[in-house]
Amino acid sequence: MITLTPINKKLFDSVYQLEKEVFPDACSRETFIEYCHNPNVYFTIALQSDTVIGYCAIIKSYESADILTLAVKSEYRRIGIGKSLIQGVIEHCIECGIEMLFLDVRCSNVSAIRLYEQMGFELISRRYGYYRNPDEDALIYRRVI
Repeated sequence: MITLTPINKKLFDSVYQLEKEVFPDACSRETFIEYCHNPNVYFTIALQSDTVIGYCAIIKSYESADILTLAVKSEYRRIGIGKSLIQGVIEHCIECGIEMLFLDVRCSNVSAIRLYEQMGFELISRRYGYYRNPDEDALIYRRVI
């Protein structure tokens, strides 16, 4: 059974380890710690038993929020974990009165783009050369809540 829960100190190391596994340009541990202590950042974690299998973090600013990071362990992809994490974040946004949710995604990440579009996100812009390692453009998506 998979459950969603907010991040806590016990889960931090496992979540950060997943961040490093999934992203070649993962943020530093210090930045990740700052996210966790920022009252405007909301982390939701997907657990199977006591194992972290995915997470999503947003940063809230008035009536909008941005997805900072979303990751699912490779062996748990394409079974609805990412969709559940995004749905959990959307529900949190509704509770907080947030009206729009934004995200950026690598142009080459076709599976993530499909998921975001299935979840009602619309392409609104492109940032040229946004990502490094490898260099790549970012597509900017928005979902009105």
